Amino acid sequence: MGLRLSGQADLCTAEILGQAIAALPPEADEIHLQLATLEYIDVAAARELVVLTSRPARPRLVLHYPPPVMLRLLRQCWPEARARIAIGAARPDSTWPGHGPGTSDPVFTGSGGVPRWAGWTGGQGD
Repeated sequence: MGLRLSGQADLCTAEILGQAIAALPPEADEIHLQLATLEYIDVAAARELVVLTSRPARPRLVLHYPPPVMLRLLRQCWPEARARIAIGAARPDSTWPGHGPGTSDPVFTGSGGVPRWAGWTGGQGD
């Protein structure tokens, strides 16, 4: 189960991202985030993602191709969340070690600051 973020995730799209996150099953023990086409993320949007780790099921977040700026935000703003976050696949310029398999299901896509829902059936390494 997971989401794909594309384009920009920021203060302008954080509320809609929160709605997409709320649509994920609350009992999920692992949530995959496909971030290969995420160009920009700010603190507001990153916080929406980190909040996932405090759900009652305490899901593990698996980040696929996160941008380096996101990894820096997570390290600096939420170091305690690191235990609940893994890297499924890294960009060549990423510096947070981690690995794990995964796929994603329904997705939230925001492009150029305009978020939208998109159907996506992702595969391994997608």
